[in-house]
Amino acid sequence: MVVPVLITNCHVSTVMLGWAVTFLIIIALVAAVLGFGGIAGVAMEAAKIVFFVAIMLFAIAALVGWCEAARPRSRSEAVQK
Repeated sequence: MVVPVLITNCHVSTVMLGWAVTFLIIIALVAAVLGFGGIAGVAMEAAKIVFFVAIMLFAIAALVGWCEAARPRSRSEAVQK
């Protein structure tokens, strides 16, 4: 029996990013073991790019969240939350 699970978009994107990096690293390792140096290098570079893009997106999201938390709220906005 399959039980449906509600997952937020943030969790899904984090899981997908993790799978993408893992897949690229595994491709790089397999290619390196088999002697395909060029393919291994390309896969590792792609994994690095995905990793640094994720770091940049995290930094932007953290900055936006910090700015939203620091913004003074009016009394009517505070009551709505």
